[in-house]
Amino acid sequence: MSANVTAPPSDGGSPTGLPGDRVMRGTIARWASSTGWVDRDGLPLPKTMLVIGYITVLRRWKEKRPEYISEHPLPDPDVLNKAIPITEWETGLDGKPRRPWALTYVVYLVDLKTGALYTYAHDTYGAMQAYNALEEQIAVMRMLRGEHVFPIVQLEQRPWKSQQYGMLMRPHFQVVDWRYHRRRLRSSPDRWQSRLRLLRQPKLPLLRLRQLRRLRLRLRQHSRSRRSSTSRNR
Repeated sequence: MSANVTAPPSDGGSPTGLPGDRVMRGTIARWASSTGWVDRDGLPLPKTMLVIGYITVLRRWKEKRPEYISEHPLPDPDVLNKAIPITEWETGLDGKPRRPWALTYVVYLVDLKTGALYTYAHDTYGAMQAYNALEEQIAVMRMLRGEHVFPIVQLEQRPWKSQQYGMLMRPHFQVVDWRYHRRRLRSSPDRWQSRLRLLRQPKLPLLRLRQLRRLRLRLRQHSRSRRSSTSRNR
């Protein structure tokens, strides 16, 4: 059993290019120690997914329907909860009144084979651990490769020790590869130069030779187009 927690909010960004501003997108993804990763119908999720966004929100359940606050900076959930009489709190799975507003960790996932979109959203301590580990890896890799790189993850689980309940399992996003947003990459020759410098570093084993060749080709094409434009202007 995991307890709800409050942690510093983060905003990794909702998926871009999709209509509307809904928090939940596509199919709901769930994780439990008894079932592993499944969709809302209880069917297993694809093992490997592309992460296209992640964000923290406040969520509460009212009459078995979720309500969200997604605009950052998020308000303090404790302040919001104090304004709601305990008699109006819904009953949790443990049979006790459940705090209405809880900080919730949201990750948007895409099946690379079908393009199916999934949303994982939960407010447990295990969800927070999985989210924070993924967020940290993305932040480090974007410092190395630029903003428009996205992780490919395997949906797994990891053990963790609860002071109250002992050893438990939690969800985990295991990063196995990275993918660039190609449209953004084409639009910035300056980024190509910085990427070339990174690709030449021998201590970055995840960077591939074909990416280096691709960037060199784009730089040559860009240079030719500039020379052609200059000659026409003369």
